[in-house]
Amino acid sequence: MANEFIIKNGFHSKGDSHVTGSLTATSFAGDGSALTNLPASSANNFGIAQGSGSFTYYSSLSASMAAATSGDTIQMFSDYVEKTTSVSLKDGVTLDGNGFTYTFSGSGTENALEETSAATSTIYLNNLIVKRIGGAAASLTENLVLYVGASNQQKTIYNQNVLMENDAGCAVRTAGGGTGNNKIYDIIARGTTYGIYCTYGEIFHSKGYATTGTGIYGNTNGGKLYQSYGESEDGVGMYAARLAQNCVGVSGDSYGLQTAVGSAHGTVMDCVGISTGGDSTDHGIKNDSTSGILQDCEGYATAGAGIYSNQPSEIVNCTGNSKSGYGIYLRQASAKAINCHGHSVSGYAAYSHDGGKFLDCSFYAQAQHGILVANSNTDIIGCSIEVEDASKNCIYASSARDIDLAKNIYKGATTAVNANLTNTCTNVPDNQGNIHVTSSAISDPYIRTHNTDFSISSSSHVGTYNIVGGNVTCSIATGSIPAGANFEFFQTSSAGNMLFVTASAAMNVIVKNDNMNLAGQGSGASLKYISGTTFHLVGDLT
Repeated sequence: MANEFIIKNGFHSKGDSHVTGSLTATSFAGDGSALTNLPASSANNFGIAQGSGSFTYYSSLSASMAAATSGDTIQMFSDYVEKTTSVSLKDGVTLDGNGFTYTFSGSGTENALEETSAATSTIYLNNLIVKRIGGAAASLTENLVLYVGASNQQKTIYNQNVLMENDAGCAVRTAGGGTGNNKIYDIIARGTTYGIYCTYGEIFHSKGYATTGTGIYGNTNGGKLYQSYGESEDGVGMYAARLAQNCVGVSGDSYGLQTAVGSAHGTVMDCVGISTGGDSTDHGIKNDSTSGILQDCEGYATAGAGIYSNQPSEIVNCTGNSKSGYGIYLRQASAKAINCHGHSVSGYAAYSHDGGKFLDCSFYAQAQHGILVANSNTDIIGCSIEVEDASKNCIYASSARDIDLAKNIYKGATTAVNANLTNTCTNVPDNQGNIHVTSSAISDPYIRTHNTDFSISSSSHVGTYNIVGGNVTCSIATGSIPAGANFEFFQTSSAGNMLFVTASAAMNVIVKNDNMNLAGQGSGASLKYISGTTFHLVGDLT
């Protein structure tokens, strides 16, 4: 019979015999799942899986990253604190945090993670929290959680369940230059000065938070933002100086979304800006773009303007809502709001500060006047303006102003237009019966008045509407005129006719029955340059 060994209460017995002392195991076969109180090994913080399913373990992330090659996955097995070494990420390597936190703690200027190699790279980060704490003064190149970029190199980082935090500065920065175009996907970043600062590249489906600075900052050099969210407690939620699409910016004490797109860059489309700040300068959207278009965007503000357009650019199909400020605020004389909507609960629905054009818009004011006009250089054309308080005006000015009003619809007001406002608009039909809105007080660059003889020999009058008197001659000569160019003429004086003449031997003017005169007051003609040296003259000619 085989011997039986029974271990009970620290004694070993075979029959009636007793053995005292301790037993030492030299080997164990099993998965170890029932073993507890085993000492932790500092060498097992990180591991790279081998083909057999086992791991090669490393005590630090820098050591495991140095050993990793493209296709490897480094896994974390515990929270880890690094104090000296910034880790350079590698192309094709995945870092899987398994939900643990990697912290870089130190008063120096090192970044926790970076990728600045002179090569294109693709990196994967999963299930990871990375923190940079106790760093030196805030910088955009040092003391970061993640720093990415190299001149003329593309860095792509895919993130899944990744959070990066910096307690004293910017969390994530993309740099580079030249043809480099970094791409970062699905990251959440929290910082004090910036959550995410994108100088070169694109940010997709990401969230950036800041306490005193900007949630997400898209630099004019090449910071493009897509389907992302920026939020700040005291600063700008999102700043877009290159391109932003389907983004949201939120601020507790500044602008929700600030745009600053220039003529050489893109535009801002389908975005939302929200400000809950209590100051009149805390706007939902602040449009500082010198050109380009703010399109299909919505701005919401508590005390500031829903949309504050600070530059001579266009806002198209946008909505501005404010609780106590202006719905839409046009700051510059050349600014335009086209097919937009403005609404305010206790303020004006819209404001024309230095002038501007409201074209085909709608406005609704619950407690104040509809549109406040502070400058004569203002056009309000084809708009619907409604007030809830009948004692208010749809359009109001505190002092005398001469403005253009045409084809507007007024609702709710006993007196639609304030007595301080004088309409200087003139409706002039062209030869097709279209109404052209002009003004005796405002110079329109597309309307030219000719009281003396003039000539067409270049493209300077292309696309213009030319008002002429009687006894005026238009000389037609060859020049730098694009094929298909159109010139319209309308005679407003009955004192004689306007005459078209050929001023160049190489110029052909084709007109029915050789009629080269406008018929008289109220008549119009269109001059179309076909190609080469041929003009076609059509209209009310005699």
